[in-house]
Amino acid sequence: MFLLHPRAHDYFKKTGAGLSELNSLFERFKNGNDNIKILVLRVINNYFYYEYPRVFIGGRRESVLNTISSVMDSENKNIRSGISSVLYKYISNINFSYSIIFFDKNDKEASIQLISLLNEVR
Repeated sequence: MFLLHPRAHDYFKKTGAGLSELNSLFERFKNGNDNIKILVLRVINNYFYYEYPRVFIGGRRESVLNTISSVMDSENKNIRSGISSVLYKYISNINFSYSIIFFDKNDKEASIQLISLLNEVR
């Protein structure tokens, strides 16, 4: 809920802010049950709501996508839906995703990683 608060973006203006929280989310995602994974995916989606968190999560694309790719073959439809939402936020300009910036900068690694993960989504 914090990421949806209108003042949440102020927190991410500080250097290094949010990194420990994101690492904590990754740890919970790796060790948690399906419900925790769904919740973490929702939180990651919430990072795209305001500018500074969006810049923060956009800069950590590789680690985010590597983490969520570990459950790409999940049978849980809610996990697959959450993964699709995160991928959608990265590849579209809806909700001001930063993937457009990646593509504008000719970030071929980002393009390949996103397309590869999209190919795996069932």
